[in-house]
Amino acid sequence: MVRISAILVPLLVAVPVLAFAWTYGGTRAQELLRVMPWASLVCAGSFLLPQRHPGESWGASLRRVFTAAVRDPFVWTALVLLAYLAIPLFNVSLCPVCDWKAIDAGVNPFPRFRWLPFCAHPGEHLSVIVWFAPSLLVAAAVRHVLVRAGKRVFLELLVWNAAALALLGFAQTVTGAQFPYWGTPPRPVHFFSVFGYANMAGAFFGLTYTLSLGLWLQRLTDIEGGDLKPGTFRTDHPFLAAHYPALAVGLTLCAVLATVSRASIILAVAVTAVFVAYLVMRAFSGNDWGRGRRFRSCVTVLSLMLGIFAAVYVYAPPTVGHELRTLSSFSVADRVTGKGEYHTRVATAIMRDFPLFGVGGWGYRHFSPVYMKPGEKPGVGASGGANVHNDYLQFLVEHGLVGFSLMAACVWLLMLPTGRAWRQLTIQAIAAGRSGMGASTQVVFAVQAPIIWGVLGVAAVLVHAFGDCPLRSAAVLSHVLTVLPALFGFLPHAVGEANRPGTK
Repeated sequence: MVRISAILVPLLVAVPVLAFAWTYGGTRAQELLRVMPWASLVCAGSFLLPQRHPGESWGASLRRVFTAAVRDPFVWTALVLLAYLAIPLFNVSLCPVCDWKAIDAGVNPFPRFRWLPFCAHPGEHLSVIVWFAPSLLVAAAVRHVLVRAGKRVFLELLVWNAAALALLGFAQTVTGAQFPYWGTPPRPVHFFSVFGYANMAGAFFGLTYTLSLGLWLQRLTDIEGGDLKPGTFRTDHPFLAAHYPALAVGLTLCAVLATVSRASIILAVAVTAVFVAYLVMRAFSGNDWGRGRRFRSCVTVLSLMLGIFAAVYVYAPPTVGHELRTLSSFSVADRVTGKGEYHTRVATAIMRDFPLFGVGGWGYRHFSPVYMKPGEKPGVGASGGANVHNDYLQFLVEHGLVGFSLMAACVWLLMLPTGRAWRQLTIQAIAAGRSGMGASTQVVFAVQAPIIWGVLGVAAVLVHAFGDCPLRSAAVLSHVLTVLPALFGFLPHAVGEANRPGTK
């Protein structure tokens, strides 16, 4: 029964995140409206079946979970954000372009309450609520329903789900399956796995690739120390026991390349370079005890990574090489800064006129034509014309300073407990003065590898969001919001309990 709970409860918690990924990456509103209410209900039910600490009764676990949730500032901030997002559903304005006939006829174009958040299309604005509500629910469940072992299983579920999606994409490519069409009117796109937009797919697989690297390193640490944590995969085969995460690493890395997202490929290469540097530091840092074992692990991991890259070099489709050849530092800088794009100028102009509450979910597509120059208006119907291609700017435009601040506060509160614990562990490591390790090295090795790589993967997505729209995919957004609290499961027990959310 304990073993079933160790796997079943994290699976119940993860259902909305997995559903986002398989429902076209969470980018099609109609499908999400049919799927996500049921997926969220399953996740909400996990609050009645929380994982238990040793010797804890079901009633005691319920009291612990609900007491911690009531005391958790993240839960209250998330509820305020959802209430804020719900207001525009009942405070609707006319669309300045699609409702021009009514406006010309003298109909009042403004919302009923000008001093409250509004939107021009309630159905489209509802899709934003469908992104955030299940994601925030899962984040709260990860924080309070799952114990430390459950959080680790949750991360494993995310990684292997991405590996399964990668296999689906490779099967489509090999069989020559007809990819779905995107948009109205329909037009062919590069459709990999369930994603119809390269940068969303690249961000999704890039984040899970980085997570898989961290889980691989954690597995090596557990094997080397003879300390397999509860809820981890066990096998008697020594090589498989230590290196089974390499399969997920290879699948997600190849998926990043197959998406032909140039930004994601650059970030994946950068993450890989950091991974190699970390691995070498790990092999030669610390005292002499276990150094030989770490060195052998380093050689094995590097050999496997070389094998993966050799396979990529031989079997990668020509489109990958073409995308890489078109890269330049100037093109990347232009994309990140928005130079040469009308979106940044138009979005900034809208934000000046609606600074506090914005123009509602997907309001940019309705208000942007009013702020465009004549030659730019055909771009509204082009691929990607509904997005600013800077997620932060678009969230500011559509939800104002108030809404964006609430979103940023949720992310900050999700990061805060792990950040505090990391700082505490670093201080302890420096005070202990570990032999052969400088202060900067102790900062890196003060925490387990999944925490470092989870933070690095989320940071890569957040950097990517400056020059594109990965966070407009509910699959990517939900992963960012739920990975952060799951990293708490890799903290030492004493430090984790001292910094656990909802405790005083």
